[in-house]
Amino acid sequence: MNTGIGYRSDGKGIIYIENSNVEFDNYNFDNNLVNPITTSTYKGLAAYITDNSTVTVDNSSFSDNYINSRGTSTYGGLIYLDSGSLEINNTEFSNNGLISDGSTVQGGAIYMNNNTSLSINGSSFDANYVQSGS
Repeated sequence: MNTGIGYRSDGKGIIYIENSNVEFDNYNFDNNLVNPITTSTYKGLAAYITDNSTVTVDNSSFSDNYINSRGTSTYGGLIYLDSGSLEINNTEFSNNGLISDGSTVQGGAIYMNNNTSLSINGSSFDANYVQSGS
C-alpha cells in the first residue's frame, strides 16, 4: 500500500486536470491510500477534472485505493468530475472507496457534478464503496 502519496494540499486529486484534453491508456492506479489528518474537503484521489477538460481512460485498472478522511466532505474515491467530460473504455474499478467521518460522503469510484458528461463502455465496477460515520 502506498501511503501519503503526493496528494494536493487543497484536497483536489493527485492529478489535477484543468482546461485540457488528456488520455490514459494502459494506466494502473493500484494500492494507494490517502490518510489525511486535516479537516477539509477531499475531491478525487486519482484525478480532479475541471474547466471543461476532456479525459479518456482506456484499458486501465483502478483497484484497492481509498481515502480515509476526517474532512467535512469527501467526494469521489478515485475521480471527481467537476466540469467537462470523461470517457471510460475497457477499464476495471475494484475495491476503491471512501471512509470518512464527515457530514457528506459520496461516490466510491466516481463523483460528477451537474453539467458534466460521463460515458462508460465495456468496463466493470466491483466492490467500490462509501463508508461514513465515526
